[in-house]
Amino acid sequence: LVAAPPPIAAESGVYGERFSGAAERSHGLAVAYRAVAEEWNTRSLDLGVVSQPSRIDGVHLDADQHSTVADAMAREVARILEPYEQKRRCIQIADHQLA
Repeated sequence: LVAAPPPIAAESGVYGERFSGAAERSHGLAVAYRAVAEEWNTRSLDLGVVSQPSRIDGVHLDADQHSTVADAMAREVARILEPYEQKRRCIQIADHQLA
């Protein structure tokens, strides 16, 4: 699973000067990460859809956003693993019937 971070908020807060132009550039990360994921035949997740950076620095996530990201990633991992879980259940049933 390749997870693209949410776009950086407007350059303000403690990192304002240091991240000059980063907000605009960061809006293309999800598309770039998706392309890499497709190249590697894996899934991608745009965290900008489910979370946003802190109002304090516009870069990092607040605690509640970490929780939101964790939930979104857990759901996506469950989707990825579901076909394997179904196969595992079928094997268990077949093994039980053969016993």
